Amino acid sequence: MFYCEFVHLFPNHMVIPNMALQSVFSYDILKGLLSPDDFNYYLKAQVDICIVSMIDFLPRYAFEIDSVFHDAEDQLARDERKDRIFRVGNVPFIRMRPLRFNTSKEMREEIIESMRAMPEQFKAITTNLSLELDMSTGGANDTSGLFEK
Repeated sequence: MFYCEFVHLFPNHMVIPNMALQSVFSYDILKGLLSPDDFNYYLKAQVDICIVSMIDFLPRYAFEIDSVFHDAEDQLARDERKDRIFRVGNVPFIRMRPLRFNTSKEMREEIIESMRAMPEQFKAITTNLSLELDMSTGGANDTSGLFEK
């Protein structure tokens, strides 16, 4: 269900599930920027959904679908590592909880709201791609106002 919503919301992108972090970020660059423990985690981890531009084939957004298992102490530590890696790599990273959604419309609205709530540094990156996101249920790609309330 999540995958289908991402495909509909990002019709001009590749939507890649379970993408290895080594495919998202440059090995050579992150090796010099991460602590040894975070770098070791980077070598083994993946992200649930990665949205990749069809223009330059670079990752634009990454989404993690968290369950109640992410509330465990050891998982929280791994989640913080992944959060740090995405901050260092400067790719917008959004965590979502699927149990809150009863319909695909609610899920789609949450994805859009999460993107609106992104920090300012990411809005500057993504505003140029505003015409690539389809917020309708199957219509035009006009997203003027995506980052406005």
